[in-house]
Amino acid sequence: MRILLAPAGSRGDFQPLLALAVGLRAAGHEPRIASGECFREECEAFGVPFLRAGMDVRQFLQEHGGSFTPLRATAELVRIGRKEAAAFIGDLLQPCREVDLVLGGGAQIAAPTAAEAAGKPYWYVAYTPQTMPSAHHPPFTIPVMGLPRLGNRLLWGLSGALAAAGLGSRIRAARAALGLPPVKQLGDHFFPRGRTLLACDPELTPPPPDL
Repeated sequence: MRILLAPAGSRGDFQPLLALAVGLRAAGHEPRIASGECFREECEAFGVPFLRAGMDVRQFLQEHGGSFTPLRATAELVRIGRKEAAAFIGDLLQPCREVDLVLGGGAQIAAPTAAEAAGKPYWYVAYTPQTMPSAHHPPFTIPVMGLPRLGNRLLWGLSGALAAAGLGSRIRAARAALGLPPVKQLGDHFFPRGRTLLACDPELTPPPPDL
């Protein structure tokens, strides 16, 4: 099976999917990775075919002063996504056409649309339950745990509304240019129901019961 792994973000977003690519190859599949240029050497070191897609995160961090808080990182993702969404989707469109399955990870906002335009199934890998909406925890950008369930639900609703306001118009425009219908819920678009894999140790971070 030909599989395109498309991690977006920092090293912590990229390396789990590189490890998965190595495992897929050992199982007889044909993985390839599409990500920022700064990860090319690591893919080549493991013999995994690499395709450039999206921004060079290492260069971005050097230009903007290194580490980010979760809230600031999310704000930067929205800002960059508004500016580069169409280009990110364009980078992935042809690679998606050449495979049987597309698998995203990290801060991936372009691969769902590119895979749909190419007519290929899209799955997402979440590295922590806090990526997924739940009444049992707030969004990962909120560094407060132990909130009541109603508070968590309200925070997820607010987070979704802000994401839609920041990225919605750019995603809709890019999809319209490809002849695709508009997205109703960005959360379900980025983290598709029934096609999101939660890759975490249940002893360390057990998934909440409503996932």
